[in-house]
This record gives sequence, structure tokens and C-alpha cells, in this order.
Amino acid sequence: MDHSDGSSKHRTRPEAEEEEASRSQGLLLALSQAASLVQRARTDKEVCRAVGDALSGLGFETVILTLTDDREHLALRHLTFEPAIVRAAEKLLGWRTQDVRLPLAKGGFYERIVAEGPSTFRETVFELLGGAFPHRPRPPMRQVVALLGLKQAIYALLTVRGEAYGLLIAIGDSLTESDAPAIGALAGQASVALENVQLYRDAQQQAEALQEAAERYRSLAESLGEMVYRADPKTLVITYVNRAVERIYGCTVEEWFREPNLWESTLHPADRERVLATFTAAAEKAEDVVIEYRIIRKDGQVRWVEDRASWERDRHGQVRSLTGIMYDVTARRQAEEKLRLYATRLERSNRELQDFALIASHDLREPLRKVQVFGERLQARYGDVLDERGIDYLQRMNEAARRMQALIDSLLTLSRVQTKALPSVPVDLAAAAREAVSDLEVRIRETGARVLVGELPTIDADPVQMRELFQNLIGNALKFHRAEEPPVVQVHGQLLNDDGGDTDLERRCRVEVRDNGIGFDERYLDPIF
Repeated sequence: MDHSDGSSKHRTRPEAEEEEASRSQGLLLALSQAASLVQRARTDKEVCRAVGDALSGLGFETVILTLTDDREHLALRHLTFEPAIVRAAEKLLGWRTQDVRLPLAKGGFYERIVAEGPSTFRETVFELLGGAFPHRPRPPMRQVVALLGLKQAIYALLTVRGEAYGLLIAIGDSLTESDAPAIGALAGQASVALENVQLYRDAQQQAEALQEAAERYRSLAESLGEMVYRADPKTLVITYVNRAVERIYGCTVEEWFREPNLWESTLHPADRERVLATFTAAAEKAEDVVIEYRIIRKDGQVRWVEDRASWERDRHGQVRSLTGIMYDVTARRQAEEKLRLYATRLERSNRELQDFALIASHDLREPLRKVQVFGERLQARYGDVLDERGIDYLQRMNEAARRMQALIDSLLTLSRVQTKALPSVPVDLAAAAREAVSDLEVRIRETGARVLVGELPTIDADPVQMRELFQNLIGNALKFHRAEEPPVVQVHGQLLNDDGGDTDLERRCRVEVRDNGIGFDERYLDPIF
């Protein structure tokens, strides 16, 4: 189709084709130079303005339409006509340009443009304007077209992220079908620029969201009374710390960051190796850390802290940083230490009380029995010699001795309960048996008994309980004897080896106490022992 003026009648066809090719090359060069301006745009409006300026510089008008969010209309985004002409057209149309919405009917004008390719030449835009008014009555379209000077037009598709975005329409009297590739190339540049704008907007929104999250995190961290920190996962160098560091460590945040290894230098020498080993092992497995250790403050004070740390990961699962919170637990540790000291003192006092009860009960029991026995003998043998006052004294003495015996028995019972868990010490069983015989001296004389202590080993045991054991066993033999025969008690023992074991821990001791008494029915063996 020939759009040249009357002078073309004097040019040959090759000359006309050469002129057309030269003009197209000039158009491509001008649009390629304008493309750099388009790519520098940072908003949708800037992209549209840059495209419009590029086409205006070539003598063309520009209309840019973009799909609405519901993708059912085309909205007017940019227009380069003179404002006075636009206002006159708005009056004829009864529309404001910012309100223009072109419906997308199935099989309509827009779908045909999309189907024809990236850029399409049209001799008129009348069909486009008509599509804006699918229902009658329509405004005077021919007057609008004449007012705007709308003639030839090239429609080029705008796409963003592979999807249709809208139309770039270049309008001008001198446009030809050969200009379509150049306008299509400009539309391609505009599409890339619009996609970059969206990427830039997304990145900006993400950056703002991250900044807001960081600010919220920082605000929360600063409001906490405990120390919140973030550290490099490999070097453990602190990269963030809140103001609570001043209370716990006694140094400012600024001082902390001036010395990258300040945290490690504050570790108590007795705890440093353990703490570093714990964090190193946790880093290898990306495991959370909960540990208590001592630090040395700037002023030299030693404080206890509880450190709870976890590993932050990126979206690929890689460890990004170490985040933790630190509590000053000095007061709690001091309270625990005081409690431990109190418990130690109480245990020592109880042990001393138990020792006293054992000593008192065993050392006083037999002497008191001797007082009772000789008091009874004194009353039996010399009762007729003593006057009434003397007999009263003896009775009071015997009664007091019986009450004292009851108290000692109660004290001995208490000591048996309290000393079950006392630690074992080496005990000479022969010596313990002889002490028991000495305690039972009065009863042995009364019964005419003989107690023979043989060979006995030394074992680890409670000496008081061993003495009490011999006293009870020998005492029972003296108590339950035959009336016509004096008691004879034999005590001896030896170490045994269980299952052929050779170690001291596997060795046991067997002690035998034999007597010639009346014995007992074996049915009562378990209840007795």
C-alpha cells in the first residue's frame, strides 16, 4: 500500500523502496536509542512516559492500554495527544480518559490483535474505538477520529512474565506496515522494562518487609531485660547484641563491637574449654545449646549466665547465624550454693546426732543394767538390814534406772533407723564381738555362761551395727538357754568367695554364732530374721 505524497510519482520503484528502507532503519535506530531511556525507568508511569516521548520524537502519537486486574477490560494508561484535543474528545465521548475501560469480548478486537502476532498494522483505529461502546447509542466516532487525527496505527503486544499485559499503539499519518517490526521491538523493550519494574517493586516490598521485621525484632530485643544476641555460626563473633549487655557484662554495645572476640575473652578460665567445646560440637550438628557458665565482667565481678542458643537457617537449609538469649542466673546459683551448704551442714549435724545416739545408747545400756542388777541384789541381800528410808532410796534408784533403760532403748531404736545409710569403714569383727561380750558381762555371770570368740576377719561395715549384731545374737543365746546347763556360745567367721571371684568387691563374710540353747522351730526362721 502506497502512503507516499504526490512527489512519489516522479520516483522510480527502486528509489521508493530504498527511501522506505532508509526510513525504517532510521526508525529502528531512533527507537534503539530510546530503549535505554525506557530501561532506566523505575515505575509503570516512567516506562509509559519514556515510550511516549520516544514515539513523539518521531512524530507519532502514543496510546498505551493495560489489562485490568480482572483481565476483562483494557484501561487507558498513557496518552500523548495535546491536552486541549483530549478535553474536546472527552466532551464528545462523554468520558474522562482516566475512566476509559474497553471490554474484552470473546473473539473481539483485542483477541484478534493477540492472535495476529506481536505487532500489527491497521489503517484506522475506528474499530478499536467502536469496541469501547458495544451497546448503542454510540458517540459520534467519526468526529472523534477526525478531531484526534487518527489514521494509520500499529498495535504491539505488551507482555510481562510471559503473560499478556496490554497494548502499545503508535498512531501517525506516515506509518506503514514496514514500521511494525520497529514498533514491536520498542514494545518488547517496554515489556522488559515493565517486568523489571515489577521485579524492582517486589524486591523493594521484600526489602521493606525484611526491614520491618528486623525493626520489630530489634524493638522486641531492646525491650527485653535479658541479653539477646546474634553471632557468626563459624567464628562465634557477636554481630548483634541488645542493651542488656551493659547490665550483664558491664560494657556498652559500642565497646562490644570494637572487640570482636570480647565474648570469648570474658569466659571464666575454669569454664572456657567446656563452653567452646559445647558450641563447637553443637555447630557441627546444628543442635540447640543450653549451657550455664561463668563470665568475668568488665569490673572484675564473676557472674553466672544461662545461655540458650539456636541456629538460624536460610530457605535452602543452610545455617545462617546463631541466635541466642542470655540470662543472669547468679542469684539463683548463689541460692543453690547456700542451699547446698545448708544441706551439708544439716547432714553433718544429723550424722553427729546419730553418732551420739549410738554411742550413748550402747555405752550407757550395759552400765545401767549393772546398776539395776546390783541394786536388786543389794535390796535382796541387805533389805532386812536397811531401814525404811534406805529401802525407799533403793526402790527410787531401781525405778529411775528402769525409766533410763526405756529411754536408752528408744534412743537405740532411733539410731537403728537413722544409721542404715551410713558409709562403711573397715571393722575388726573380733574386736566388735569382744566389746559385745564386755557389755553383757553381768548377764554372763548370772547364767554362768562361757562365750568363746574365735577367729573373725576385718570387713567394710558400720562398726556400731556390727557391735549391736553380736550383742543381740549373744544376748539371745544367754537368754534362751537350758535351765540345767550353763550356756556355751561360740563365735567365729571367715571371708567367702562367690562364684570363684577374686576381687574384694565379690567377697562376702560368713559369721557363725553357735550355742547349746533350746533353739527354735524352723517354721519361725523367716519371721525371726
